[in-house]
Amino acid sequence: MNLILEAEKMTTRKEAHQYLKEMFAFPDYYGRNLDALYDCLTELKDAQVEFYHAGEELEKENYFAKVYRTFLEAAEANSGLVIREERMADEEENKEEDEKENEEINDGK
Repeated sequence: MNLILEAEKMTTRKEAHQYLKEMFAFPDYYGRNLDALYDCLTELKDAQVEFYHAGEELEKENYFAKVYRTFLEAAEANSGLVIREERMADEEENKEEDEKENEEINDGK
């Protein structure tokens, strides 16, 4: 399972747990709190999660910061859960530009 989660959709407790329940297809009995989230995350197998706009939301110190810490703690306890570093759109563009420049340099040799 590979998921990309939007940090801005998890700024309040209610929004965060509804969004996570939908994205992970958590069962109906999911408790919609950080303890229940931790429990569900530590049971995952072969899950890679990437957060978009995490840095921006972490700076705001809203509910997302608690959710993010819970993901990191769960990943420490569960080797089947991997939190990938977020990649910004402009980083992708820079990477593509660098690759093109390298190709041009190598073609010129």
